[in-house]
Amino acid sequence: MMIAALGVHYRSAPLPVREALAFGPAQTEAILKRLTQACHGAEAVLLATCNRTELYAAYPAGAAAPDLRAILAHEAQLSPSALDEITFALNEEDALRHLFGVCTGLDSMVLGEPQVLGQVRQAYQVATAGGFVGAALHIAFQQALSTAKQARTATGIDRGRTSMGSVAANVAATVFSKLSDKAVLAVGAGEMGKAALAHLAELKPGRVMIANRSPVRAEELAAKLAGKLTAPASIHGLDEMDALLAKADVAVFSTSAPHPMLTHAKAKAVAKARHGRPLLILDLAVPRDVEPAVAELDNVYLYNVDDLQGAILTTEADRREKTEACQAFIARGVATAMAQVKNRSAGDLLRRLRDQFEETIRAEEDRLVKRLASLPQTNGQPDEAQMRAALQDHHHHLVNKFLRGPAKRLNPKHHAAETENGMPANTLGMAVEELFGLGEKE
Repeated sequence: MMIAALGVHYRSAPLPVREALAFGPAQTEAILKRLTQACHGAEAVLLATCNRTELYAAYPAGAAAPDLRAILAHEAQLSPSALDEITFALNEEDALRHLFGVCTGLDSMVLGEPQVLGQVRQAYQVATAGGFVGAALHIAFQQALSTAKQARTATGIDRGRTSMGSVAANVAATVFSKLSDKAVLAVGAGEMGKAALAHLAELKPGRVMIANRSPVRAEELAAKLAGKLTAPASIHGLDEMDALLAKADVAVFSTSAPHPMLTHAKAKAVAKARHGRPLLILDLAVPRDVEPAVAELDNVYLYNVDDLQGAILTTEADRREKTEACQAFIARGVATAMAQVKNRSAGDLLRRLRDQFEETIRAEEDRLVKRLASLPQTNGQPDEAQMRAALQDHHHHLVNKFLRGPAKRLNPKHHAAETENGMPANTLGMAVEELFGLGEKE
């Protein structure tokens, strides 16, 4: 099996493009189906987070490589050429090395970010449950998750302020000298928002309000925060959002809505009702929950996931030295996974070859049995000379059956094309000599 990866992340694509590639569950299933249908025997996993969308594939070595860029572009309703400049394409060890780096947090906006490990695990589980993962990607993802856990534990790269949520809380603490007299509003209960709210709760805000479509999820989040807050968080519906924004000082958005929750017009009305009080908005959703034009309003300070990157850089210096230690874990993990994939692939190939041989032998055995049964007999026994002739014919016929396909493919007419450097395309012949040891004494 060959392994490939194609994707976009925060370094290669701006936020509007990443929004177009922020696929939901239905789109994810459609992409995985399209890939596995396009290439017989292929496997697929799609990882989609606020900072990246990455499609991983494993496919038989003899098959044409699936066009991952076209598959992503089709579901995003973009032309493949629109993704040319912003996507990265990796194969084999490079693809695995990238996956291992993502799991370890080396490729995150925040070095060592812990949330991404759970996101990779969920993407792998979703693809597995849908029947899109086979032996190759099972090996790759299980080894990547295991290696990342070891690297994180050994190096401590994920200790400290290493999540987007923690950095968002740090921005709030910078904008406001204290939060004890401030009100914090959470709109939605996405993973990034929950992480940010948990860190904000440690700063002991005066009041916390949670507005969510599902009251049950909002109550679960409030219960988790109870031990950190001076007063219980209040629960609200999304229809109260505008009124709550008029009271809040910090608003954290993290819904999965496909369209902005807070438009410029709504925000303008909210700003008017606030009478000049500053409002910090942390939009951690992709697609964005808040229209970019909201940042143009007076006394409204809007940060999205890309805006937070500048603040993140200041938190990374003390963890850079741990990167090399993680790379050592990754190198060993990639080597182990690659060897297992290749060994498994060789085993699968030999099993298929054995099955084909045995099917041919069984067919020829039936032919031989019928011929032996028709031979004339003397004293109840078939004539030995005729039986030997039948066996020789059987062996000759069987060998021809085994060699018919290889002989056709080794024929020079079958390989009339030349390679790029002008040398004859004799790779198959060399492979046959190597596989069967034709030049060896034994």
